[in-house]
Amino acid sequence: MKDFFKSVRFKILIFIAAGLIGVAVYAAVSGGTASAPERAFQFVTSPFTTAMSKLSDFAEDRLDRIVNAEKYKRENLLLRQQLSDMWTEVNDKEKTEKENEQLKKMLGIAETRAEFVWAPPCEIIARNANDVFGGFTVNRGSDDGIKPGDPVFTEIGLVGKVTEVAPDYAKVATLLSPEVGVGVSSARNKTVGVIDNNIDWASQNRCRMGFIDSHADIKPGDIIVTSAESIFPPNLVVGTVESTEPGDNGLSLYVAIVPAVDIHVITDVFIVIGTKKTTSEP
Repeated sequence: MKDFFKSVRFKILIFIAAGLIGVAVYAAVSGGTASAPERAFQFVTSPFTTAMSKLSDFAEDRLDRIVNAEKYKRENLLLRQQLSDMWTEVNDKEKTEKENEQLKKMLGIAETRAEFVWAPPCEIIARNANDVFGGFTVNRGSDDGIKPGDPVFTEIGLVGKVTEVAPDYAKVATLLSPEVGVGVSSARNKTVGVIDNNIDWASQNRCRMGFIDSHADIKPGDIIVTSAESIFPPNLVVGTVESTEPGDNGLSLYVAIVPAVDIHVITDVFIVIGTKKTTSEP
């Protein structure tokens, strides 16, 4: 031990310690102005100071998570519930606004067609798979008075008819489908015909009106509506004449009709489930 105190190593350590103490004393009496030795000392010790600071912050963060884990869990659950409530409120508001808009549209139609009995407004909930004619399913069914054959339309015009019914849903075939063979006529001069569609016309989003005399007065731009002889209520708008062409036998015409309603983009429809009976005075 005595040899260590007499060794060169001990003398070097004493020299370094004295230097550090001197730097500290000088910094204290110099009013905070860092000297060259002090700056050198800070430069040497800075990485260690930074590392210790980061290590301290990390340890403090980990300790905080452990100590306050239950508190953070409760706060997280509360925030999730608040977010869920806000989302539900937004959805309910949008649903209510949509229902109000549907009811306004139905009221507008009901004012001009007071004889109709309506099902509640219907929302399209599915497009029928593999149906090239654009069939779809609505969220109303027999519990709402809907039955097969009931006409389906929007405030713009005829869409199709109900083909299948369950208590809480109904399937609809559109005007593009051969299933909907509805009697129609020209609003201008009552030229009559029948919607007689096939897959070729449906692929072009067109209805084919057939069984028309070759000399009939019908031309592009004419409005086509359901006829009085139709199984549907009369004067429901079907579409507009786009073009005419002679039939295969030369004795009849085929008429291409652009449907008034684009069945591929609609999201809600109305269904007539009957007509009001009127009684005459005795």
